Amino acid sequence: MEAKDESWKCELVDNMLEPCKGLENSIADYYHKSKCKGIISSVLVNTETGSRRTQLSLKSGDYSEKGIVINYCPFCGKMIQTYDIEQHTKLTK
Repeated sequence: MEAKDESWKCELVDNMLEPCKGLENSIADYYHKSKCKGIISSVLVNTETGSRRTQLSLKSGDYSEKGIVINYCPFCGKMIQTYDIEQHTKLTK
């Protein structure tokens, strides 16, 4: 039995996403257009702390302008959420 290639699962390293091969091949490289479609990767920076994190969005159909945040990789199934749920909940209340 052969060992699986290390790139078959997404990894989070310091809140930055290292995508699996399937996701990497699917991320659109034209994210600067507001009505583009596909999986879009963004790097978000906290201007107060300088911390950075990756966010993936799916832009399609009715959601082609703002997109929908992806928390799980559609290819390997791993959770790729890069924000703290408890902190996010406090900020949105």
